[in-house]
Amino acid sequence: MNKKIIISALISLALAGCTFKQKIEREIKPKEKYNVQTNEDGRAVYKDNIAELTLEIVTEDQWEKLLGHECFKNKKIESSIWRTPKLLFHYMTLKNIGNSPVKITGIKLQYGQTEKPPLSPDEIKKRCKSPLYSMIDFSSLLKNRRVLNSDIFLDDIDFDAGTIEYKLDFINSGDLIAKIIAFDWIPVEYRTYKIAIQLESPGDIKIINLEFSRLEYRENGPFSKPGKEDVEDELW
Repeated sequence: MNKKIIISALISLALAGCTFKQKIEREIKPKEKYNVQTNEDGRAVYKDNIAELTLEIVTEDQWEKLLGHECFKNKKIESSIWRTPKLLFHYMTLKNIGNSPVKITGIKLQYGQTEKPPLSPDEIKKRCKSPLYSMIDFSSLLKNRRVLNSDIFLDDIDFDAGTIEYKLDFINSGDLIAKIIAFDWIPVEYRTYKIAIQLESPGDIKIINLEFSRLEYRENGPFSKPGKEDVEDELW
């Protein structure tokens, strides 16, 4: 009898261990607002009579694609070994659909009572000192690039063949630029954050607020990733 009790207890502990050691999937998704649309790919889209703007998180999986482009590689480093920078990166596109030049005059990350500007290439290098980051050309990564065709989404665009560096400090009418912006990682207790982008054109200044939620799903059970019809998510 004692042997059966011990075996039952061991089985219960094993099952409990499986329950508590479930794989956790984390995700960041934009919030839809009256002037901001979202899609299933995790992209926020804003459009008015002056500009069309998209913003999406750069996921860990997308880093492999980014570093497949020669324009983002450090030409002085021959190694192909790299590590994903532990910072918060977003990919932005902005098309000037008005008749006058448009300037990006401010970008800020906002969470709680905190506001932070994007990191410069030098600031990123100070945070990413390991040799495993050395093959990434952060200066090139953060430059504005003009998109030469209609492929603007991060998963589709060929930065080597489909973009060129955009050196103007404003965006001409009809031009479409792509830009990667980086911030320090947000403390885990903040479940939502905003990226505020200020645009200026002759006689007009506007601030576009794009809000994101940080989501966490369990592998199984009531907190597993919901289907499309289920909108209840557990935040982290």
